[in-house]
Amino acid sequence: ALAVELIQRLTSPEVQKTLALAGAIIPVDPTVLADPEVAQSPDVAGYVAALARGLPLPTYAYANAQWDIVANASELMWHRARTPEEALTAAQAALVAEVARIAGVVAEADAVDGSGHGDDQRRHGHADGLGHGASPLPRAERAGGPD
Repeated sequence: ALAVELIQRLTSPEVQKTLALAGAIIPVDPTVLADPEVAQSPDVAGYVAALARGLPLPTYAYANAQWDIVANASELMWHRARTPEEALTAAQAALVAEVARIAGVVAEADAVDGSGHGDDQRRHGHADGLGHGASPLPRAERAGGPD
């Protein structure tokens, strides 16, 4: 019961507005997004503008291929284990290789049964569990050093 009360309080328009004005969140309540005071916040205004003209992120294998690779490159730069040029060059090469791998998996699935299974993999991001922990970089490098 207390957990429900907490969630209700945190998602109330009053708390959403307070947190939005503090720069802590983008409100989930559309009425708070429309509040003139909240709408003037640069963070909220940018989000609302992107939401109005944007599309949801795609959920297919080619789009999902980037997440771990870019996260690993970012971590290497953050921990200064690689220069930005080194990390992004490695990330670019890893992404090109991953796209080629996905293309092979999809083409193989289409060739095996002609059922369009490859299209399902492309559309829904299920090609070999892509985007779930694959990394082109050694664990020690991703963490910035040995565990």
